[in-house]
Amino acid sequence: AKPASISNASKSGGEFEAADWWEEHAETFALARSEWGRLHPGLYDLAANEADYIDPSLRAAVAAAEAAAMAGGPVDEAPLRSLLKPTVVAGVWRLQLFTPRFCAELREELDHAAASGVPIRRPNGMNRFGAILEAVPGGLGMEGAMRHLAHRYGRPLSQMAFPSSVGLRDADEHYGFVVRYRPGEDESLAEHADASVATINVNLADGFRGGRLTFKGTRFVDADP
Repeated sequence: AKPASISNASKSGGEFEAADWWEEHAETFALARSEWGRLHPGLYDLAANEADYIDPSLRAAVAAAEAAAMAGGPVDEAPLRSLLKPTVVAGVWRLQLFTPRFCAELREELDHAAASGVPIRRPNGMNRFGAILEAVPGGLGMEGAMRHLAHRYGRPLSQMAFPSSVGLRDADEHYGFVVRYRPGEDESLAEHADASVATINVNLADGFRGGRLTFKGTRFVDADP
């Protein structure tokens, strides 16, 4: 039986809550999810489906930079840097990362997974509703896609935007998850610092309004973040 401590009313322990229970039943959950099937299998293999899911301008700029580097010539970062749009907050950039198709299909995949009835592990200690995308017990098993995203796009973009903070091996690890905000569920997120050298926030919602976000600075860098 599912431990009583695992409930959407609790934030105790976050993704580590009842870790032994998730580990104990990992094989059962994986088998059940396999039998239920995937709605959009392409999401799990981002490397093979970039043309459908990654913004074409970003994909072209990264491919050109990679080709120049492989040829041993100078790498012109200007096309890639032009895609990073500044915001009103220093050190915070915005860009078009995914295609609308990716966002729509990922939302549908999450609904499909929820409809299976197979328990889904919540993403962290601050959000009660959402899912871990990685291949962990209770996660959705999109490890390969998250690895490709981090290594081909997240790491080089982070190194380019934050050269003093992100070193060559600093962005090898990744943790992909989604959170859901809805009246009567999670409606806000308290002040916090991410446990990462760089964070990519993606708005997956269709027609979303609101969601004010405040940035206070960079931990260990700014005097009063």
